[in-house]
Formats: sequence, C-alpha cells, structure tokens
Amino acid sequence: MKKLNLKKHKNACAVLALRHISQLDEETVLRVCSTAGFDMADGMLEEDIIEAAADLGVTLEKIKYLRKLTLRDFKKKHPMGLFLILTFDHALCVDNGLIYDPREIARGAGDRRIVWSAYRAVK
Repeated sequence: MKKLNLKKHKNACAVLALRHISQLDEETVLRVCSTAGFDMADGMLEEDIIEAAADLGVTLEKIKYLRKLTLRDFKKKHPMGLFLILTFDHALCVDNGLIYDPREIARGAGDRRIVWSAYRAVK
C-alpha cells in the first residue's frame, strides 16, 4: 500500500488533528478514521470525528458557550490543555496555547478564525 502524504490533501485536516491528539501513527489513525466515515473527497463530519477519537482511545469533552469566539480569544480563555478545534471548514488543534494546524492555514486568517466547536482531549 502506497503511503499517502495527508498534508497535501485538503480534506484530511481532521485525520491529521486526531493524529496529533492521539499520538498514534498516521496509518492507524487513517484506518480508524476511514472506518468512522472519513472520505478523501469530503473529509469528516463532526460526529464522525468524535467517533474516531473514541476508537483511538481519546475522549473529547465538548466546550460549551463559545458564542462566536475567535481562535485568539479561545487561546486566551483556555491557555492550557489539548483541544480539537473545528471551524467552518477546517479542523486543527490548540496544544497548550499553540496552534497545531496540519495544513498551516493558521498563517492566513489564523487567530481571527471563528471557532464553531471545541473539544478538550482527555486520554
């Protein structure tokens, strides 16, 4: 099986974010995410990401009351911990206040992106 370079695939951001959170190898995370509904053309739905995280041994606790919080404000409000962040069309991590963006999109809109959903990762 040919190894995929997931960083080149626009819709693999959730897989790469879960890889960062779980600290498991890319092949394992891709296999689990594919079983949970990941598709290279369409990415993953939020509920599929949560299912895949559980299958990887990671519990995600939903952060409530975000109210159009920007990523910058989220980092200020939650400076410590490992978080899965979902925006309009992207998934990334905040790891102790630092953005881990699999596609390095954070250089553009970065901190101004609106957080749609956020989860604290608990192992």
